Amino acid sequence: MSKQGNELSFTGERFIPTEEGSIAYEHLHRYAFACDYVSGKTVLDVACGEGYGSSLLAKRAEKVIGVDLSEDTILHAREKYGNQPKIEFFCGSAADIPCKTGYFDVVVSFETIEHLAEHDRMFDEIMNSLVVFGVVLAICVIFFLSKILYHKIQIFPPKIRKS
Repeated sequence: MSKQGNELSFTGERFIPTEEGSIAYEHLHRYAFACDYVSGKTVLDVACGEGYGSSLLAKRAEKVIGVDLSEDTILHAREKYGNQPKIEFFCGSAADIPCKTGYFDVVVSFETIEHLAEHDRMFDEIMNSLVVFGVVLAICVIFFLSKILYHKIQIFPPKIRKS
């Protein structure tokens, strides 16, 4: 991830809030939806990227931990959003989450699975990080035609059967 001053530049791998149009609507809407589930909760944001979503969640949640694989991105998130008292950022993989077991009420993971080869490990880590009856909010991109540069796998919709 390259930087321009203190800001991250958009490479297509992760969304940054300086982008406009449908990509912004899609990403911001996901976190707005998730905000309805996090009031007073302890939240893990897996593959938090630049930190904008963790910041939005922290407005309602009791505590938010954002985790991302990119050290530069985590440093940026800490600099930009780290002054919020209910938010922390850590560098780590979705397949090896550097957080306590059984700690989180809610785990959000938006557009992560398609970037990993270790899907089972990722979901094991997510499930281990949750309290009993915790909630997982996950979204993956489903493709109809094209392959995306940063994705390890492509997820295609199942064939529709006629009854």
